[in-house]
Amino acid sequence: MVVASFDTLKYSKALREAGVAQQQADAQAMVLSEAFSLNLRELNTKDDLKHAVETVEGKLREAEQRIDSKLEKLDSRIDLVRAELAYMKWLMGIIAATGLGLLVRLFFFGPK
Repeated sequence: MVVASFDTLKYSKALREAGVAQQQADAQAMVLSEAFSLNLRELNTKDDLKHAVETVEGKLREAEQRIDSKLEKLDSRIDLVRAELAYMKWLMGIIAATGLGLLVRLFFFGPK
């Protein structure tokens, strides 16, 4: 909590010297003092900000760990798909070679 002082007596005296009635000067000093104290209570301290930063940093580290974990799983799935694609390439090559062999046999060695 921020601690600051507002000299109500000095403020009231300055108002009276400027020609303001004593009751009005005292009332203004009290109201202004209360307003300052309410506003100062709502101010964040360095410790408040430090705690907020630590909280955010902790949440960011947790999010980073979750993302890293998901990326590792995704990498393993991509490796699996690559292996399946390599298998499919070989399979398509075999099918194409077999089809070509059948066409050659039909056209060149087929029934006459």
